[in-house]
Amino acid sequence: MAHLELRRYSTLWSPANYKENEANTPVFGVSAGEYIVAAAYKVETVFGPNCVINYGDGGGEVGYDAIAAGVTNVLALTQADGAYLVNAMGKLYTTDDTIDVDYTAGASNASGKMRFFIVKAQLEP
Repeated sequence: MAHLELRRYSTLWSPANYKENEANTPVFGVSAGEYIVAAAYKVETVFGPNCVINYGDGGGEVGYDAIAAGVTNVLALTQADGAYLVNAMGKLYTTDDTIDVDYTAGASNASGKMRFFIVKAQLEP
């Protein structure tokens, strides 16, 4: 009997240089045939009032979430609510890809840290 195997992954991320923009920084690898059923994030150290952080993949830089400009509070675990999760209840990958973070620096930022989470599903026959 076939079953769906779920696995949770997390990674701690911070920009290489909080004063410079950073695009498409891979935080998770995804293989063809994997299905992302959930995503979340947690701010562990604040960034400042003017940065922008996006959580997506090669198909859409905000597919998992567009994290509000100005990450100024340490946040509890927050469910990502981008189009992949709200409109389609996840995303099935038909080709290998990465889940990425885009960071736009702003004035008065600090070297913040975030933890990103995903739940992958793999159909096992």
